[in-house]
Amino acid sequence: MNPDDPNFRVPDYGLKCPTCSYLLAGLPRLVCPECGRAFTMEEFIPRGEFPQVYMDGRAIIADEDVRALMHRYHIPFMEKSGLTESVMISVGAKSKAPGQLCVPRESYFEVFDLLRRVRLNLELPPPPESADANVEWTCSGCSESNPGNFDMCWNCERERENGPSNSV
Repeated sequence: MNPDDPNFRVPDYGLKCPTCSYLLAGLPRLVCPECGRAFTMEEFIPRGEFPQVYMDGRAIIADEDVRALMHRYHIPFMEKSGLTESVMISVGAKSKAPGQLCVPRESYFEVFDLLRRVRLNLELPPPPESADANVEWTCSGCSESNPGNFDMCWNCERERENGPSNSV
């Protein structure tokens, strides 16, 4: 998404001008035609290095489908949760309830676009090809499964250990 590209158009992500609420989709420049306010795409991303992803004013939950999508496109993610551990009554085992999806700042609009396409039943772009990013590994410290493109366990922050016994 390069605003200097002559074919650039503001994507249809439902973004509105922060000043006058004009819908910004399709604009050839990063300037609201209604009020003249210049804007950046960056200002529409929530704060933080791993901001939560929101669509239609609601946080996206990292359910199985969302997790699979993130893995397929090799996008690192975290789940933000409060007291979301639940007890499964039927088997009596603890299970981690899905949390709110958080992605690296630089991947925010890529993720937003993928989720929008899924929601609208639109064709998805081909996923990147990378053998290493497809191989999940298990943390030797807490036994948590991690995406292949993580060098540190998302759960306990232990460094990944290289070796064949560490993959899932």
